[in-house]
Amino acid sequence: MKSKRNPDQAGHSLEQEKSESLIGKTFHEIIFDTKQQTGVNKTIFFVNGTDEHKIMYLDPAFSSHIEEGKEYSVEITQDTRPDKNKTGERKGKLFVKIIAEDGVPFKAEAARKIPLPIEIKKEEGSVLVIEAEIPYNKEGGPLVPDIKKFELFTLDEHTLKILHKVAGAVEQNLPLLLEGDTAATKTSAIEYLAAVTNNEVIRLNLSGQTDTSELIGKFVPNDGEIQMEFETLLKNTETLQPISRNIVEQAMNEGRELTKTESQLIATNEGLQIAEWRWQDGAVPHAMKTGAWLILDEFTFADPSVRERLNSVLERGKSIVLSENGGVKIGPGGDHEIDERFRIFATTNPADFGGRIPLTPAEARRWSRYMYVKSPSKESYIAMMNFIAFGKQPKVTIKGQEYKADNIEPVYKKLRRIPDFRKKIEQIAAFHSTVEKFAKEKSIGKSRKRPYVFTRDNLINLLEFLEKKTILDRKTGRREDAQQNPSKFLQRALEETYFDFIVDEDDRQKVKDAYYASVTS
Repeated sequence: MKSKRNPDQAGHSLEQEKSESLIGKTFHEIIFDTKQQTGVNKTIFFVNGTDEHKIMYLDPAFSSHIEEGKEYSVEITQDTRPDKNKTGERKGKLFVKIIAEDGVPFKAEAARKIPLPIEIKKEEGSVLVIEAEIPYNKEGGPLVPDIKKFELFTLDEHTLKILHKVAGAVEQNLPLLLEGDTAATKTSAIEYLAAVTNNEVIRLNLSGQTDTSELIGKFVPNDGEIQMEFETLLKNTETLQPISRNIVEQAMNEGRELTKTESQLIATNEGLQIAEWRWQDGAVPHAMKTGAWLILDEFTFADPSVRERLNSVLERGKSIVLSENGGVKIGPGGDHEIDERFRIFATTNPADFGGRIPLTPAEARRWSRYMYVKSPSKESYIAMMNFIAFGKQPKVTIKGQEYKADNIEPVYKKLRRIPDFRKKIEQIAAFHSTVEKFAKEKSIGKSRKRPYVFTRDNLINLLEFLEKKTILDRKTGRREDAQQNPSKFLQRALEETYFDFIVDEDDRQKVKDAYYASVTS
């Protein structure tokens, strides 16, 4: 990107080096830029020279530790063409190693020993996640989450702790319940790990209207149009004949689905001619048979009578008996074996969120792995924005061990060109954390039935605005962007992603004041 020279530092200016050998020379205040190597999934770090000087390339041994925008001292290790040409120009390339980072001596050997938090070993059929080692599914399938969905997924301390908990449950084949605030990375952590390990996911969002048929299954007419008509009847029990309504209510009270005989009787009472019926597996038996990871979101929204049907699935000797389907058993010694890849997870908001029905002690015991997931911290928001803008994954410490994921080409490449953007990231993170606290404590939105919710999505939307938005000057015909006018564009971005969502004028001013305080602090 650029090189500078501090007169108080020992070393050489690029402009001074015209006649002597460059190997072994040191240069200070070097800031690296990146580019993707053509045809190879690899990032190269380099420093542009002038017409008289060569381009510096960073030794790959140091690339996993580099941070764009940070200043380094480097030493030339290789000069591909040391001789100048007739006009005094230098040709070829220079290769360098880092000797100091922001003035602190740098030990490349130590940096290379920091392990990756997640390491995929496809040929060996395993994935390492912190201390856990879990299987890699070589078969895959159409329900494997697309890894591209997670291009903004930052492996910071907050996220890695959740991933480690998920991986531990997978490793030990135990059910896991994640509880926490909205958008605290509960479901996305499970889906991300499924994508990394190439496992299929079946995700079911539970509610007060969820019945056992969605989880367990049901008998349906073996005709698509008649099936829709029959299911519409069952959803509107008030229109059923009394005997049909009594059958449905009895099944609901017993926490089960209709048997084939009961379904046939209702169809006859309601005047439907159905010649053939078939059993349709619900999410639970389907996942058990196919080896998918089953995620039950908003678990405590469902009625306890519905949740009880999972009791045997959550035991160590997993199994389930489909009493509605003539007693078919899935599990040891049953009609169907459980695919060894099957795992079950649930997520929920805290019990004080409206509409939730807390777990009974017996239910809580069956979820043998549990984690309360806190909302991300300001440091997590900073790490995420640095990853999006600079492609830099943070160094973290988990269970006393340092880990660091590889840096990549940033998703939004223009952001790093905005002057002092690293400082702006810290200000934005501080502002977001304050507003998030306002919303949770209801110091804004007191008159609203539904509280305000501010999540990572607000930050991502703000960064996307700064990356992509341009404004046309109708008088001059020129366009400007955030790099040319940072203050103006940041103000517009805040309006679009925060201020405009606040209805009450006093609340909006309080949120604006929070931003101005973060800028001046």
